[in-house]
Amino acid sequence: MELEVAGVLYRRDDSQWIDAKTNMAMPIAMQHKLNRTYLDRYAKTDFERWGRDDLNGFLGFVRSLGGTDIDLIRLGLDFLVKTERDADPFESPLHLMGYIVGKEGMPTAERRQILADAFLGEIPNAGPAEYMARWGMPGTKQRFYAIAGHIRRCRDELVRPACDYSVADDDWTKDLNWFAAKFRS
Repeated sequence: MELEVAGVLYRRDDSQWIDAKTNMAMPIAMQHKLNRTYLDRYAKTDFERWGRDDLNGFLGFVRSLGGTDIDLIRLGLDFLVKTERDADPFESPLHLMGYIVGKEGMPTAERRQILADAFLGEIPNAGPAEYMARWGMPGTKQRFYAIAGHIRRCRDELVRPACDYSVADDDWTKDLNWFAAKFRS
C-alpha cells in the first residue's frame, strides 16, 4: 500500500513503511505517524473495498497498524469492541438475541426471525474482537457460515449434560436446513 504525506510517497511492505524514492525504512516514530495517517485516510475505504468480506483479516490489518477500539467504533464496527460480556464464553450473539431451542425453547417462527435478523442486521457483542470478527458483517458469506457453523456445532456437541436433547437437536437441524435454503447464495 502507498501513502503520500507532504509530497513524499511512502510504501508499506510487510510491516514497515519505507520512503518510495529512497527505499529507506522510516524511524519507528514516523512508522506510527504513517500508520495513524493511513488509518485516518483509508481505513473506511479499505473496509468497504475488502474488509466487509474478510472481517477477521481486516481486524488484523487494523490492529497491525496500531488501530484501537476508537478506530473500530469510528468505522461502525462497535460490535467488535470488548464489553463486560467478554469473560462469558457460553453466550453467542444468537443466544443474546434470544435464540433458544428445545423443550423450553421458542416457537419456530420466532427462532427463524432471530436467525434472519442475525444474518441481515447487527448482532450483539458476545466476546473479544477476534471472536466477533469471525461472525462477519451483515449479509455476507462470513456471517452466513458463522451462523450455520454455530448451529451445527450446537447440534453436534458431543460433551453435554445428561439430558434428552432430541427436541433441541431436531430444532437445530430444521433451523439449519431452513437457514441454508433461505440465505445460501
